[in-house]
Amino acid sequence: MQKLLLLILTVALVSCRSGRSSYRATDMSAGLLRNVIAECPLEVRETAVDMIRKYGQPYEMTSTRLTWENNGPWLKTVVALNEMTQDSPEPRWDFLEQTISYKASADKYDILTRFDAKVTADKVKGTLTAKSDKEELNLLALNLAHDIISGKRTVQDANDQYAWGEIQFRKGRTAVYMQGLQFVTSLGEGNKNVSKQ
Repeated sequence: MQKLLLLILTVALVSCRSGRSSYRATDMSAGLLRNVIAECPLEVRETAVDMIRKYGQPYEMTSTRLTWENNGPWLKTVVALNEMTQDSPEPRWDFLEQTISYKASADKYDILTRFDAKVTADKVKGTLTAKSDKEELNLLALNLAHDIISGKRTVQDANDQYAWGEIQFRKGRTAVYMQGLQFVTSLGEGNKNVSKQ
């Protein structure tokens, strides 16, 4: 306990002296990262550990978030360490935000406003961002968003598929749409062969 307290005080002192409140991957030790994650709720901790196992140490760490850049198919992955949203169908944490490069016409992006999954389109940057508590659900949401934009699904069909897919995922079952992007992003990431769910 004394070692942990000493480490926390040392980090606080270094932060105060340097005026920094965030750390780059080269600055952080595994111990510091572990200590930040240890303070999080169990669900956040599990996802943060999953992201570290899959993508390595985050590019940046603050007391409120871990951030990776250009990891796998993602332009950016953020684990918010203390953010809770969404009360329906049951309260849960929506703390994993993942962004891909995606070019489409403005009118196509507008269709996504009726899609129930947490997908945000940035027309200016040419990105789609999904937010949930698991990477598999973000993949599902983005694959369905692509289907809507490309005209393969109606918004209602995509909403139904997302709801069904999330229920199946919570029961421990996954589908192809949860295993990876089923399309090529504008940066060339993802599968070229779109699979049907």
